[in-house]
Amino acid sequence: MTAAAEPRARTVRQVRSWLRERGRQRDPRAVLRRLLDIYDTLIGLGIVGGMLAETVIHAAAHQGPFLGGPASVAEWTVLVAAALLVVAAANGLRTIGPVLVGRGAYTWLVSSPVDRGGVLRRRYLGVLGITAGGGAAIGALLTVARSTGLPSPVWIVATGLLAGVIVTAWAVLSQAAHAGSRRLGNYLIVALVALAGMGTAGTRWGWTPPVLVVPPWALVVPGSALAVLLGGWAGAVLGRLDRHAVTAGNEIATAAVVAGAWLDPSLLTAILETRRGRRIGRVRSRRIAGGRVGALLRAELLRVRRRPSAVLVWCGLLLIPYLAGLMFSGVVVAPVQLFGTFLAADRFAGGLRVVCRSSALRFTLGGTDADLRLTHLLLPALAALVWSALAAPALHGHVLATTVLSAVGATIAIYRVATRPPMDYSSPALATPFGVVPINLVRQLARGPALLLILGIAQIFLAGS
Repeated sequence: MTAAAEPRARTVRQVRSWLRERGRQRDPRAVLRRLLDIYDTLIGLGIVGGMLAETVIHAAAHQGPFLGGPASVAEWTVLVAAALLVVAAANGLRTIGPVLVGRGAYTWLVSSPVDRGGVLRRRYLGVLGITAGGGAAIGALLTVARSTGLPSPVWIVATGLLAGVIVTAWAVLSQAAHAGSRRLGNYLIVALVALAGMGTAGTRWGWTPPVLVVPPWALVVPGSALAVLLGGWAGAVLGRLDRHAVTAGNEIATAAVVAGAWLDPSLLTAILETRRGRRIGRVRSRRIAGGRVGALLRAELLRVRRRPSAVLVWCGLLLIPYLAGLMFSGVVVAPVQLFGTFLAADRFAGGLRVVCRSSALRFTLGGTDADLRLTHLLLPALAALVWSALAAPALHGHVLATTVLSAVGATIAIYRVATRPPMDYSSPALATPFGVVPINLVRQLARGPALLLILGIAQIFLAGS
């Protein structure tokens, strides 16, 4: 009796060569189509890159026309904003993957005798290259606000590149260990916002905060060693990524692509809300006493209590009008306060969005639709009023009128965005010099933001009078 032969392991190169050969047999035009796709991608990247390069060159030639405050304020603001962007990118990478595998690729990945780490290495290197290039691009943009306090552009670009590598490697290590990065990301955001607040307050009191207290090489040299160490470590653990690790972010990635293609952000926000609810875990169920309005308001407060990040963002956004008051003229601060009020109050409009989008929930709660919507609008309206009042000292004139207009306008815009009906994709097309524009889709997407734009223009005229 002959023993069953064990399956012979295949290398990743052999598997890819076999897949390419099968693809050529199935469709001889596959190579040409891929080249055309690459050509279209390069054309789009060239257009966007050219626009960014032209913006950077124009700003550098005019020495930053909008940076009217002290040089230390501009450097401080830009550096903290760049650091916040890096932290947000780290949280996003950890939430999505960053090493993702589709269902088709995962099927043959786990069912064939192939080196899993070798298959995933190309994806890892691709993400590593994208994030490193993005970090270098952020460093290049930082050179626009460069003056005596910042080092040379070479050091800034190198620091951004190393930050991209470190962030990706850390995200892959967290993905392999199934470790959550939400708490660490919140701590970093709080630290950076507190640092920005200290710098802003020190500048208003006449103290110039040091932008960098160490020489550039003291950051780049250990950063390079850390990037090499974490990058190699992340590449070594690719073979230990299990099914949950490589497929957990597919839902969010797919929702983001569909939301972008269908111009409907609610497709992505609904999944994000569901994932936030899962992360809360077990909660103690208890009866909410009081009448219907009081019970709904208490439920909204419990929602905020279970999502402390909304309060952190609300507090962190308060720095924006004060930084704008130091760097820009009074005409710019008023619309900055308006849009900041909208962003801050929108963090507390989760219950309003849920009630407006679910007719079954409104039927269960009872009462009229208008009563339910206005009840859930009270918390965002209060948040908008308090935030605009706290940001009022940054204004240069017409403080009362501008503050009231910001609070009321932001509340109405939040209500219009939350009560927007489902997207209707039947739309007449209008030929413009920039291409064909679907008028009805633009009108639906502008419900709420268009009101903010009109009020922002009105505030500019009010501040200039």
